[in-house]
Amino acid sequence: PLYSSAASDVYKRQALLSWTAPLTRENGDSLAMGEIAGFEVVYGNSEDSLDQSLAVGDASIDELLVDELTEGTWYFAIRTLDTDGNRSRLSEVVYKQI
Repeated sequence: PLYSSAASDVYKRQALLSWTAPLTRENGDSLAMGEIAGFEVVYGNSEDSLDQSLAVGDASIDELLVDELTEGTWYFAIRTLDTDGNRSRLSEVVYKQI
């Protein structure tokens, strides 16, 4: 799951996102940490238009600071990328008011 924590934000125009790497694939098969290539965080000003993305190319990273956000509500989701190039569905969307 993806989490957005307002209490962890150092500055007003930032969002600190954290997540837990999945232990299983969408089909229920086991997923080892060595099979995870990284993550893709997508975000935007609308839950239906997550038109910006940031790549996290290290499976051991479990948080990301998104900064330089403009005023408004920002929506975030994440997907897992495996070493074979497969991408998971997006996580639940979380949001933060800036």
